[in-house]
Amino acid sequence: MCNRTMVSSRTRVLAARDHCYELHIGFVHLGWNIWTGNRADLEATARRLSEVFERGPLPLH
Repeated sequence: MCNRTMVSSRTRVLAARDHCYELHIGFVHLGWNIWTGNRADLEATARRLSEVFERGPLPLH
């Protein structure tokens, strides 16, 4: 049986992992937009990726 600390620790790990997924997807989109020369989407993706990075992991409930 898990105690509350263990569950809390697992939740933090899952939130961090989800955040890494978000960042990875954003970086893939940056690369794609650089590759295709899509400057408008590159700038929009860069802004959104910056927001996600600064926000940090979302709390999981």
